[in-house]
Amino acid sequence: MPYGANYKRQESLMKKVTEQCFLITAAVITLFITPSLARGEEESLLHRDTLVAFHIINSPKDPGVSWLLTNWLSQIKASKKFLPEQKHAFSDLFKIMPKDIEGGIINKDILVIIAPVPSNSNTLKDALFKIIKKIKPLEKFNYKEYKGYYRADETKLRLSGFAVSENYVILTSNSGYIKQTVDILKGKKQRLSDDSRYEEIMALLPSKSDITLFANNKDRGFSKVLKEWEKQWKMTVFLSAPYLDSMGLSFDVIDGDKIKGVFIFKCLQKEKIPDVLDDAKFLGEVFRRKFAKEKIKYTSNVTLKNDFVFLDLEASGLKPLWVKLFNQ
Repeated sequence: MPYGANYKRQESLMKKVTEQCFLITAAVITLFITPSLARGEEESLLHRDTLVAFHIINSPKDPGVSWLLTNWLSQIKASKKFLPEQKHAFSDLFKIMPKDIEGGIINKDILVIIAPVPSNSNTLKDALFKIIKKIKPLEKFNYKEYKGYYRADETKLRLSGFAVSENYVILTSNSGYIKQTVDILKGKKQRLSDDSRYEEIMALLPSKSDITLFANNKDRGFSKVLKEWEKQWKMTVFLSAPYLDSMGLSFDVIDGDKIKGVFIFKCLQKEKIPDVLDDAKFLGEVFRRKFAKEKIKYTSNVTLKNDFVFLDLEASGLKPLWVKLFNQ
C-alpha cells in the first residue's frame, strides 16, 4: 500500500471522500429521517442490479440522530442557500415520520429513494415540490397511479423529481427511472433481497444501526463505477476494489458526539484477501489521521473472519465536524 510520498495525495482525496460520505448520508436524513434509524428486515424494494443500496428505518428514541436533525434544521433555517419557502418545507418534512426508507445508486448517474407515504401526503407533496423546484419551473409526471413533478435540468445523483401514490413516494435524479421503479414495486420481481450477496452481507452487519449500506460488485459493477469516480478524483481510493464480491457498511450514531461503524469486505478470490486486508488497514489509518487533525478521538481494528475482512471503527468528539459539514 502507498504509505510513502503518495500518502498525502491519498489522504487529501480520502478527506474529500469522507466528507462526501457524510454529506450524502446527511442529505438522505434531511429529506426523510426523524430520530433514529435501524436496519430493516423486510424485502428490499430496489432492483437486484442496484450497485449501492442503503436501508433506513425510523424509530423515535435514538438521541444521536435526534441531535443531528435538530442542529441541521437550525443550520438550514440560518442558511442563505435556501429560499424562505424551502426552509418552511424542510421544517414540514422534519415533522413527517416515514417508517422505512430505502435508496440506491443504480449506475454512476441515477439515485433513487423510496419510502412509504406518511399520513399527511399533501404536506409531503407540497414540501417536496418547494424543495426540488428551486428557481426553475417543474414538469408534471403521471404514470399509472403515481403523480408528481420533475425538473428539466436533471443532473447526476442529484434528486430532481418525485412521484407519489397511496403507498409509496419515489424520489430520483432521473424522471425516466421513476417508471422503472414503479414497475419494480408493482411486479415484485428481481428484488435486491433475492440476491445472495445482499442477504449474506446484511446478515453480518449489526442488527441495530442508524444506516446500513450494501455495495454489489456483481460483474464488477461497483468497481467500475468507483473507477469512474476515481478518474474524476485523479486518484485510486481502493486498489483491491476489482477483487471484491461485495461490501457492507453500517453506522450507529450513539449521540451527537460519538459514532460506531463497521465495513465488511468479501473477496471474489481467497488469494486476494491479503490485498483487501492491506486496503482496509490503510483506510483505517487515513480515517485516523483525518480525525486527528479535527481533534477527534478515533480507534479502529481490522480482522479476518471466515474470509470476510472487517474494519471496525469508533470516533468521539464529532460535534464540531457535524456542524462544519452542515454549513457546507
